[in-house]
Amino acid sequence: MTTKSNDILYTSGDLARHCEVTLRTIDFYQKRGLIVPIKRQGEGYRYYNKETIERVQKIKILQTIGLSLGDIREVIDLYFDDDGGVAAKQVVLTILKGHLVDADRQIAELQKFREGVFRSIVRIETILKEIERKTPY
Repeated sequence: MTTKSNDILYTSGDLARHCEVTLRTIDFYQKRGLIVPIKRQGEGYRYYNKETIERVQKIKILQTIGLSLGDIREVIDLYFDDDGGVAAKQVVLTILKGHLVDADRQIAELQKFREGVFRSIVRIETILKEIERKTPY
């Protein structure tokens, strides 16, 4: 299907196939406001344009680098409203820096946990060796 400006319109199924996602994913993104149909027709028929393909591809990239759908919802429009996506990239940078701080904190906590587990292993191995040494064969 085409519009007056000869832009190609894609059905939900076409969009899903083109973006290598499931129809369920397209519906999920649409319900969350991440993508919006350009046109609705009949009962449940939704049509999308080339920009929607670009949006879905951008969403996939942002998910790959660790952004939640909530984070993506905050920045996705900026990519398409701002030339070059500078504002979006600044917001994404801030979000990613926050993720880095969280990851460093989790690593520190896991390192402390690991040290405690290691001390327990050493203590139990020492006790078992002492028991073996005292036990006659």
